[in-house]
Amino acid sequence: MDPSPDEAKLIYDWIAQTQGDVHNIFVAHLDRWHKFVPCSNSNDAIKNSNRELYKRLTTKNAYIYKEPDNLQRGMYRHASITFAIKKCGLYSKHSLGVTMRKYFNKDGALPHEVIALVATAKRYTLDQWETGMAVSGKDGIKFTESKYAAWYRAHLRNLLEWEDYAKTQNNSCYQFRQQLLTDALEHAGVTVEIIDERIEGFSIAQFAREDE
Repeated sequence: MDPSPDEAKLIYDWIAQTQGDVHNIFVAHLDRWHKFVPCSNSNDAIKNSNRELYKRLTTKNAYIYKEPDNLQRGMYRHASITFAIKKCGLYSKHSLGVTMRKYFNKDGALPHEVIALVATAKRYTLDQWETGMAVSGKDGIKFTESKYAAWYRAHLRNLLEWEDYAKTQNNSCYQFRQQLLTDALEHAGVTVEIIDERIEGFSIAQFAREDE
């Protein structure tokens, strides 16, 4: 079922607002996880330290891993990803993510697109520290499609490829997305029942025996 034209406009406007909310969350809270140190342009020691931290986090997309210094496993499981998803209002009680949920989580899990957007917003926030000093405001980089669409597409492609691979293994990507959605809804005070489709079902013969 596709949204009506009015619903589509609401969704489009809401997504545009959410994009801004997500990157504002990372700008405001980045120091919860990554200790960049504000400094003047003349403080070369701190600038160099900040540049090294930026390089460590952005090399091989370390910033999306649960432990950025251990890239063996934990893709998209960094605490900042979950935090931003909860805080950005995507799934607050009266948001479109809840009231029009049928368009946003058709498979009962957080859409790949949402995770890709959040990861891209984090990359944008880190890029403000590339020179060793936070560059923001009118002189700073902007969270624009022309600059960050490629990052978004790369994250989305990565997530979809993980999903396809995991379907032949233990379905880890779907389970991860399902848990993200559950956490976001619970944070918003919305109850959602998750059905584990891996649970073995009963056969017709077993049903028949119940009626003997």
